[in-house]
Amino acid sequence: MKITFLTPDNSLKTLPRLRALHQVISKKYETEIIAVTSGKKEKDFYQEYFPNYQKIIYDPGKIFTDLQKNINGDLIYVLRAATYSLGLAVSIKQSKKIPLLLDLDQVESYNRFPYTDSLGEGILFSLFSFNNPDSYIYTKLVEKRIKYTDWITSSSKYLQGRFGGSLIPKFCDQEIFNPDKYKRLEIRNALGWNDEKIILSCGEIIPEKAWEKIIQSIQANSLPKVKICLVGPENNYSKKLSQKYPQIIFYNYQPQENIAKMMSAADLYLLPQLNSLKNSGKMSATLYEAMASKLAIIAFPVADNEEVISGCGEIVPNGDYHLLGQKIKELIEDDDRRERLGALAQEKCKKNYSSEIFSKKILEVIEKRIKSGADGRT
Repeated sequence: MKITFLTPDNSLKTLPRLRALHQVISKKYETEIIAVTSGKKEKDFYQEYFPNYQKIIYDPGKIFTDLQKNINGDLIYVLRAATYSLGLAVSIKQSKKIPLLLDLDQVESYNRFPYTDSLGEGILFSLFSFNNPDSYIYTKLVEKRIKYTDWITSSSKYLQGRFGGSLIPKFCDQEIFNPDKYKRLEIRNALGWNDEKIILSCGEIIPEKAWEKIIQSIQANSLPKVKICLVGPENNYSKKLSQKYPQIIFYNYQPQENIAKMMSAADLYLLPQLNSLKNSGKMSATLYEAMASKLAIIAFPVADNEEVISGCGEIVPNGDYHLLGQKIKELIEDDDRRERLGALAQEKCKKNYSSEIFSKKILEVIEKRIKSGADGRT
């Protein structure tokens, strides 16, 4: 029995979720990963993680033939309701007569310009990208095809409530992110962190996360020995930040094992993702990795964040950078409380968000769909 994962890109945007699902499913089933891309040059993050992986460039004249030829699974597991994944997979499902599962970890149309829930406004502002199959207009149409899937798995309660299916929260390999595996002081010395307090944040480095406001809030609270370590793909914004602010330490994309080492050596984890339309229902995989790494966490109340770190982290009202600075100061200056929250976060992650907990649920979903075939949602 083989499972085909179909993803709409080969970037960090989908890698964490794909990696977690693949980790569980590949223990029981043969797998293959197919990424459909627009052809733009981008680093291929998948090859180092998946042995049976291929990238297909989207060509409207031959994409269906390419997928027909290369999809060899008995079930297609699609990541995201995007044009390059679900938009293509529904036709393949109908042609090959195989079940189609869809995994959702964000609302796709909210993540296409102009990031709106208004159909009229979305169409009006995206008219100039009408020839782009990954634009708002086409993404909105693809979301209408969700009803043709055989089942849905969702990474947050918001997405489950909106689209149905099974709740499969994000989770991580807790063995890799076990800080006891790593020598904290050696890692800190190797990274040049010395006696500074390190606030770590991983993921896309974008203006939406308002890093300048965060730095100003730290400066306002007189924390001279605090450094913010940002880990993510380099872009113009990350270059600007690292050049302008000595408090910023920037690292380009790092493999998962390196992230785990950094987390074991950091002092605090910051998740500055704002509660916005674009982030509706969107959970960060790094939140669970930080919990497993025994880090105290500060985050805004996006999706299920408040529930996930309740009792083991700090939630700051959306966009309240003044309070954010105060919370950072409190935790940086209180080693005992920071370590206590970190220990509680690790324990909660083991209890509620391990791959072992969700593997049974994921495999049950897959087995049920394979048995029922591709005759519609059952």
